[in-house]
Amino acid sequence: MSAISIVPLLNFINLLCCAGIMIGGYVGVVYYNKECVKFNVNITNKDAVFIGLLSGLLSGVIVSGFTILTAMFSDLNPMVETTKMLTEMGIPVTPEAEEIIKKLSMEFDKYGFSPTLSIVTFVLNLIIYPVFGMFGSLISYSLIVGKKNLHKDNV
Repeated sequence: MSAISIVPLLNFINLLCCAGIMIGGYVGVVYYNKECVKFNVNITNKDAVFIGLLSGLLSGVIVSGFTILTAMFSDLNPMVETTKMLTEMGIPVTPEAEEIIKKLSMEFDKYGFSPTLSIVTFVLNLIIYPVFGMFGSLISYSLIVGKKNLHKDNV
């Protein structure tokens, strides 16, 4: 989950409805199921949900930390780039949005990163990553259970 979100070009998979995050939850349940099969234990949907939530939480923290570290060691002010991009695209910027961009830009100039933007990103990652990780883990669980039921019907 974290690697898919951090690695350049590979992180474009998250443009498809956070598919990279869901793949992380999916892989977590597949791995857990392989371990459970060794001991003849069946996984439950509750196991899948917790695997997705916990892997999403951990990944959200890792990605947020990596993002903050990258911002701290970078000399770029992304707010200047954002303003430039919006202007080039012809997207009108409201006075309120312009004021927020200026405040965030001042934080980048003062601290080298924006504490406000870092906190907002961290909170959003703690919401988004567990939710989509849970979706991926539930998809994996339903495929595993469906395969087991199909195998039982054929035996």
